[in-house]
Amino acid sequence: EEHEAHVDLTETSPPDTVLDTPVDASEAPARPQSPVVEPPLRDRASAELARIASLTATILRVRVLAASVIDDGEGGLATRSELSVISALKGEAAATYPAVIPGGQTATRAWISPHSAKLRVGAEYVVFMLPDGRVPTDSAHFAELVSSGELRYDGQLVPFSLVEAAIATEAP
Repeated sequence: EEHEAHVDLTETSPPDTVLDTPVDASEAPARPQSPVVEPPLRDRASAELARIASLTATILRVRVLAASVIDDGEGGLATRSELSVISALKGEAAATYPAVIPGGQTATRAWISPHSAKLRVGAEYVVFMLPDGRVPTDSAHFAELVSSGELRYDGQLVPFSLVEAAIATEAP
């Protein structure tokens, strides 16, 4: 038979008095489980950015020179952008790359692709190129350079140094 010490604060007991009462474990309320604590969005974005940087053979810093909306040939729209390479952070690069990304808007039509990268003319980006050397189309492979030390990735501001650190820690 188990006994557990219990203090009933509703009764007036002399100080430091513990009342001994039997406790039936089946009647005890279940302990709430600790909630799963997710890391902050910035930390998750930082970890994902570092992961992608470490797995990518070619990482470029680019500026979007021009963009135009075209018919994608399948009833939708696509945005064709010209990317000018500012520097190759990892791997080798041509001077410019075309990027044809699903989605776009004209005066009379719009087609949205939720996972497509949204590139702005004049903006600078870090691009994590595909293994075959093509420019990716999804937003997971683009990080916008918003200042000299920060990137906007997955809606979060993360330090540019994460990309540099991921590149530097790789085995040759």
